[in-house]
Amino acid sequence: MKKYFNFQFRKSLWLVSILLFPPLSLSFAEIPKPKIDGFFDSSYNYDFNRPLSGRSNYRLFDSRTNNFLLNVIQINIDGSAREGLGYRGELGFGTDPSAYKAAGTNNIGETPITAAGPSNTAYNFEIQEMYVTYNWTVYPIGVKAGKFESLGGLETIEPMNNFNVSRGFIFTLARPLTYVGAIVGYRTPLFIDFWIGLVNGWDLHVDNNTDKTLLVNVDIGLSENLYGALSFSRGAEQNANNDNKRTSIDTTWYFKPLVNAVLAGQILYGQENGVSRIDENSNGVVDTPFGTAKWYGFNLQAKYDYSKFFSLGTRFEILNDVGGGRTLVPYINAGIIPAGVFRGGVLKNFTITPTFNISNSLLVRTEYRYDWGIEQVFEDSRGNTRAGALPTERSLSSVSLEVIYKF
Repeated sequence: MKKYFNFQFRKSLWLVSILLFPPLSLSFAEIPKPKIDGFFDSSYNYDFNRPLSGRSNYRLFDSRTNNFLLNVIQINIDGSAREGLGYRGELGFGTDPSAYKAAGTNNIGETPITAAGPSNTAYNFEIQEMYVTYNWTVYPIGVKAGKFESLGGLETIEPMNNFNVSRGFIFTLARPLTYVGAIVGYRTPLFIDFWIGLVNGWDLHVDNNTDKTLLVNVDIGLSENLYGALSFSRGAEQNANNDNKRTSIDTTWYFKPLVNAVLAGQILYGQENGVSRIDENSNGVVDTPFGTAKWYGFNLQAKYDYSKFFSLGTRFEILNDVGGGRTLVPYINAGIIPAGVFRGGVLKNFTITPTFNISNSLLVRTEYRYDWGIEQVFEDSRGNTRAGALPTERSLSSVSLEVIYKF
């Protein structure tokens, strides 16, 4: 107990020192005037399985099928600064904010460190990012504190930054979307930048236990045509539990063989104690006590600009959830998939996305996506993944139309 307390104290002291380190000249730094812009994003999605629930399994932002959606109206308030004090805020309204909402903002009187955890009722409004930065003039050091998007990965919350309309399995199932905390960065004179920090946890406004999650990120810029990053996180993410740790390692790389072509690759490994829902001896009962779940991800994407008006994006992705900790647990807990039926799961998808740049402000995209797995995990038109009924489909095909207007 004493060892644990000392470790937590050292982490807290380290974080406080980061926030208090800026010199006194910070008080006299000129605060940049805000620049305000934003975008509007709307789409239509159709799942050819015609799921009775109206939702496509293992999708997040585009889970609602046969629907016209106001994905998001986002307002950005930007006061970025290369030196001194800076800030940025991103406010979103629509169905996307209800998908990426972080837990713990509904009731200030709640007790978040319980078995139920902090409240996570989905609203159509969310502060996606809101942080301040400080970059020293005489030192190659910077600090970011507040709420910010997670580090690493090929895909982002902002739709126009992605090669495709939908987000992949790795983005929505195997990694966090946002953090609340602080990170400090060091820019080396070579081609490597280091970042390290502490946050509440995965997608949490307030922590669900008394542990903090450690972040480490290394940006590597070998050249203008080859650059990437290595990201690491480790911490306790379960409600009212500091013992079971979740670890994630992610490496992402971009390669530009041509001026108008980009190849991108991502490899991810993760594990978490006490969440595995596998049935190794096939007796129809989940092994107890719950073991360590592990998951592996591979994501390969490409984009080719045929002209300034037209481009084509593609994605091939594999998520191997060995213990069911990322893909099966939510369905088992909800009674959708009976416990003990599955022994882990593999999900794959292939996506192709033609993009039309109508103007500098208007972008129109269409998408065809094919998902498949080794198990029957997709709902059909009879609703056979609900009320304990077994799913009947091993694959899912969908099409999407998206319109983005930037202002």
